[in-house]
Amino acid sequence: MNIDNYSNYTLNTNLDVIKTKDNKQITKQISTNNTYHYKMKDDLGKWNSISRVKVMSLAGVKMKLHPTAVRIYDGYEYYIDISGEVTSFQESSPTGLILKTSIGASGYPKVNLFINGKATPKTVHSLLCNAFIVKGYEKLGLVCLHNDDDKLNFKLTNLSVGTYSKNNKDAYTNLLIPSKKGSSSHGEASRNRVCWESFDLEKILEDNKYVVSKASRVIGCSDNGLKARMRKVGLQCKKL
Repeated sequence: MNIDNYSNYTLNTNLDVIKTKDNKQITKQISTNNTYHYKMKDDLGKWNSISRVKVMSLAGVKMKLHPTAVRIYDGYEYYIDISGEVTSFQESSPTGLILKTSIGASGYPKVNLFINGKATPKTVHSLLCNAFIVKGYEKLGLVCLHNDDDKLNFKLTNLSVGTYSKNNKDAYTNLLIPSKKGSSSHGEASRNRVCWESFDLEKILEDNKYVVSKASRVIGCSDNGLKARMRKVGLQCKKL
């Protein structure tokens, strides 16, 4: 198969070997994030490090989804499998593109989806919960929980759904934040404090259209307390 902008190379039918016109095989290299890349010279004479997925896209090959993958939202070509890998077949990537994850302000891995024409960050664990545990759990007033309290561990076996109060209670029980000196970890002082680390603040604000009074009721804090937390983690208050 021919590769757009790299006319000196061809991709075999097994999609795993790239050869030059003189039948020399290109050696694939392992990048820092354990993905395959090839060093190739484009038609303008510039050497580039091209990922295997990008090569497939340039060759017009549509990626195959994992058998467990399901559509994330009706009307959008985004899919997620049980490993948390999100693939886009949107107009900008019709042959398929695995979306990169990054760490959001709240400390959770996230991906950026384009919804209604704008970039919309979505945490991977919330997408997994919605796809494989309880569909529409947020509308039921529930939250996605990490059973081991590790924000970075979004393995499906580590996720469950529960209430916001259970999430906060578990955080105190597991000593994610210490109680005040001289008080019990389950004392009044602890109950009146908010364990911010247990909340996906970006998601709660987004779900409540950045209306502080609504978001603060979900979390169980004051409006001023929520605003202060937003400033601390670098979230903009432009919609307040």
